[in-house]
Amino acid sequence: MPTIKDALDIIGKLTVAEQESLKTMLLSPAFVKSLNIEDFVAKERFVQMVVYALFVVVFMWFVTVIVKTVRSDMYARIVASPS
Repeated sequence: MPTIKDALDIIGKLTVAEQESLKTMLLSPAFVKSLNIEDFVAKERFVQMVVYALFVVVFMWFVTVIVKTVRSDMYARIVASPS
């Protein structure tokens, strides 16, 4: 995962004109206004909840398959065992 140091290293490799252009863009009212941290966090939480729900569904399906397999195997052993 990139770190702040990585970003600063990339910015340090820019020319002075490029650094000024980047600074102007980042500080422009239109760019700042477009940043909506609350929306970003809400979207990220939604994505994490969807991934978690999918994990739970797959896990429960897996457990169900295992339980059915074990039950059918136990049933086959009981039926096949000599009495």
